[in-house]
Amino acid sequence: MDKIIGVIGGVPQSKSRNDDDFSDRLSHRYSTAILVIFAIVVSTKQYVGEPINCWVPAHFTGNHEEYANNYCWIRNTYYLPYDEYIPKEGEDKHMIPYYQWIPMILLVQALLFYLPCMVWRTFNGRSGIDVNNIVEAGETFQNTEMAEGREKTLRFMTKQMDR
Repeated sequence: MDKIIGVIGGVPQSKSRNDDDFSDRLSHRYSTAILVIFAIVVSTKQYVGEPINCWVPAHFTGNHEEYANNYCWIRNTYYLPYDEYIPKEGEDKHMIPYYQWIPMILLVQALLFYLPCMVWRTFNGRSGIDVNNIVEAGETFQNTEMAEGREKTLRFMTKQMDR
């Protein structure tokens, strides 16, 4: 299942660790990748192209038009159908908020999805019992057919757990 999602998501597969399961990988690998991709897509439109084009009067010059578009982007805008008048100050308007912080929010969310994995790997290696090494040794134990190799692997696992 991980390989299917990795191919679909285009997420490069790194060396698989054995101290997490599918839900952990879904959280720290795939969710993080999706959020970073969304942040890149949103920020390219925002910082490379024109994030918003507001209606400006015909007599505005290029600088006035750029100023009006920047003002519309920073302030909330509202939708005005063609057959209606411009609302007066204090009248109800259907406001359309656009949050310029969306790429940063998505990147912070990606960091927060990856943070538990970083904390786990940091403290797991320093706690004295490295779960990843023990699970890898268990897999080696299962795949080894010679008694000498199994005994050596079992001693290693016991030594790791007795620390």
